[in-house]
This record gives sequence, C-alpha cells and structure tokens, in this order.
Amino acid sequence: MKIISEHSILSDFFQEEGLHPKYNEGLCVRQSIAEYNRRYFFSWNREENCYETNYIIGAQWVQIDDETQNALVITPKIENLDFLNMLATCLNSGVESDRLKDIYHIDLNSKRITTSAFRSMLSPLIVTHYLVILQKIISKGLRKNYVQQQDNLKKVKGHIKVLSNERINIINNRFNRIFCEYQDFTFDTLENRLLKKALMFTIKVLNQAYLNTSSINILKVARKCLTAFHNVGDEIVLSQIKNIKNNKLYKEYTEAIRLAKLILQRYDYNINQTSIEEYETPVFWIDLPLLFELYVVGKLRENFGDSIIYQVQGKTGSPDFLDLEHKLILDAKYKVESKIDNSNIEIVRQLAGYARDKRILNKLWGETFYDIHKVIPCVFLYADTEKEDNLKEVIESIGKWQTSTFSEWDAGHYNIKGLVGFYKIAIKLPTQ
Repeated sequence: MKIISEHSILSDFFQEEGLHPKYNEGLCVRQSIAEYNRRYFFSWNREENCYETNYIIGAQWVQIDDETQNALVITPKIENLDFLNMLATCLNSGVESDRLKDIYHIDLNSKRITTSAFRSMLSPLIVTHYLVILQKIISKGLRKNYVQQQDNLKKVKGHIKVLSNERINIINNRFNRIFCEYQDFTFDTLENRLLKKALMFTIKVLNQAYLNTSSINILKVARKCLTAFHNVGDEIVLSQIKNIKNNKLYKEYTEAIRLAKLILQRYDYNINQTSIEEYETPVFWIDLPLLFELYVVGKLRENFGDSIIYQVQGKTGSPDFLDLEHKLILDAKYKVESKIDNSNIEIVRQLAGYARDKRILNKLWGETFYDIHKVIPCVFLYADTEKEDNLKEVIESIGKWQTSTFSEWDAGHYNIKGLVGFYKIAIKLPTQ
C-alpha cells in the first residue's frame, strides 16, 4: 500500500515508466461529457513525465500488472482538516443536495483497504448528506402509503381471515372479535421505517464524534428530524431492507433510501457496530475542490443570505456564485494564494468571460439594464490554513467601489496586481 498526499508526484508506484496500458491519461473516478468537469484519482503529468495525484483524496485499488493490485491512499495536504465543521456549514446553508451527492463516491462491494487514515472522515460525510435530503423530505411532509395490516377487531374491516379467526376467536369462544386483514393509509411504511432506522444510526455516530460546535449543531438537526418520525416504528429486518424499491416519482425518497441503505450497510445493520474502532475503509474518493466550493456557499449565505445565487448557467459557463446585492461574480478556488495572481491566465480568462456574458449580466443586474461600460468586479475565494479575511467587510467594500471612483477605495492586498476589478479573499479552512 502507498500513502501519499494530494497533488503530489506519484513515483515508484508502477513497475514500468511511461503511460500505464490500463490507465493511460489517469484513473478517472467521475466521468463527464465536459472534460474540465472530469475527476481523476491520479493523472499523467506531461511536464514531469510521470503520474501525479490531484485534489481528490481517498483509497482505491490500482492494477499494477495483470496479476497484482496495490492499494493507493491519498490524504489531504492539510493535516486534521475538520470535515465535520465544513459539512455543518454546508448543511446550515441549505446547499443543493444534487451537488452534495457529487462530492464523494463509496464502493462497498469492493474489498476493503486496511488503513486508519480516514476513520473520522467518511461517516460525517455520509450522515450530513443524509440529513440534507431528510430535511427536504420533512419540509414537504413524510409520504403516506397503504400498508397491509392484520388485527383482531370488534367490527369487520377489510376482509375476514377465516382460518386465523377460527383459530384465535371461534375455538376460544371469543365471538365479539373478528380477525381481519385490511389496508391502512399511514406514515408507518417500510420506507419511513428504513429512514428512521438510519436516522437513529446517524444520531449514534454523531454522539460518538468529538464534541464541538459543529457536531452539536448537526446533532440538533438530526434530533429535530427524528421528531418528524414519531408516528413511525423502527423495527425492520434485513430481508425487508433488501426488498425496498425506489419510486421515480419521489426523487428525494429515492436518494434518502439509497443513503439509508449505505449507512446501515456501513455498520453491518448493527447499531452497536458504530462504537467499534474501524481500521478498514471501503474504496472511496472525495472531491476536495467541490467540498470547498460548497463550504464557501455556506460561508457566503451566512453573511449575505439569499442574495447569493449558486451556479447560474451562462453562454461561457457557470460561475460559482453571483452576489445580487453587491453585483459581483465570485469563484471558489481550492488553491493557495500564490496561484491566484495575474500569471494564472486560465482562471483570469474564465472569470473575465463570465463578466461579459449577457445571460449572467442579465441575472446579476436584472433584464432591464446593465451598463456595458462598467467593470464587473470578479472575486477569487481561495483556501488558506492560517489567514482569514473578513468576508463580509471586504465584499461590501468591493460593492461600494462600483458606485465610486477607482481611487476612493484602496483594495490593498485584496487586489490582484496588474488587473482592474479582480480581487482575492482568503477563506480559512477549519482544522481540529
């Protein structure tokens, strides 16, 4: 097994130099029609003439040759990154669940990899995703359905189970009772029982997490969700879980059931299993740039609420965020400050294109008017481990600059040297 950090040269892993016959340009973990949106666990570096890891972390089995597989574990460069804190921010911002789903992938069918590198990472990720979906379901109301029931009643309901009624009532001279089978329109369905069972696992996992503000806040959300299931039982057996089928008409239920099964399967359907220290991890990957992007969504919405619009489709692409209040285009970059400057032509051109895109400008200013002679401020939000700029103060200052002359506000180190209307703001990543 090889353990290496993200964005590092992957040397001495393959026996032969050059492109691997199976992986060629790299191990793609998420396919996409658009090449820029594909994700690689490792990819070919043409300049160094070798493979290198990217900003994807996780654990994968890699085929070395026809007969040999080796485990490759990629860890974050930032030690003790507080995933629970980042996910709590995503959860509180009402982040789009479809994007949260793209952060990670777990393969529970493959052979597990023995490593303790990710013991405190996977569980918070899965349970937070589950709570996001569950909150959506609860806001719309739990789904009722017809459930087959059998009971010994005073009046006929449904139809009489003749043999059962004779055995239970007639033989025992209980002529005031009738054993019936009927359908009851209820919340206590198999699907809701599964969701409640997984929610109980989630609370158990969170109770055993290190206690800080983040874990307590997520735990409060989980307990609040549990109150919505007060009319739902929690008894469910393994065979019933396997028989639950998805309903395409209920998108959130389909995703919640998938995650509930994932949570229960991770702990082998045994609620006591959550207390066992696991040293084996399933094959999985986590997209750190996307996690950072959603973390920034949460930070922006904490400060500016609904004026922050996420992923607006334009002619030139989709900027990460639009600030409708201050008329800004913002982009999250999981990069260090040294890579956010005028020498990084690709990312500068990307935002410059957004600032000239009519669809985006119409969304930013409204379809009634926008001034084609006005410079639209573009802001890079980059990851930092030590420094954290005052997000609210800086963005409000950039917004004021638009209605004043350029000399009235000196942006200082927030300016990107040599560029007009381009700024950078540090977002500190939380650590334990």
